Amino acid sequence: MFELFRSFLPFHNPIGFGAADFIEFTLAALLVSFVLLWNPGLRAYVARCAEKPAYAMLLLAVLPIALRLLLLRNHPVPVPDTYDEFSHLLVADTLLHLRLANPSHPLHQFFETFFVLQQPTYSSIYPLGQGLVLAFGRLITGYAWTG
Repeated sequence: MFELFRSFLPFHNPIGFGAADFIEFTLAALLVSFVLLWNPGLRAYVARCAEKPAYAMLLLAVLPIALRLLLLRNHPVPVPDTYDEFSHLLVADTLLHLRLANPSHPLHQFFETFFVLQQPTYSSIYPLGQGLVLAFGRLITGYAWTG
């Protein structure tokens, strides 16, 4: 048993999956298996859901969104705190202004930051993909987080 938990030490575990995560995952798997064994009606519902791939895919798409919305009260909307997150927000803001790049600021040498180009244009170094999704969320709801 000690060998199992020794693998969760930071030196042996570069992805950060800790012992607490392992215990939570095991308890969740046990809980789901007990619920499915204890409630035959739920087991039949899960079997019917598995027979309809479109319904199962819809459920898999809606369930994480619904769960995250339920968790908003205890875990509010995250704020950007790393350089690349601000760079993605710059892409979103640029796209919302119907541009692919912003004009360079006259005093650009005083505004240098990581992951943002200042010359020849003021733009992010990242491709438009994630910024496009953030821009869509901001366009629909006013918050980039919803994208």
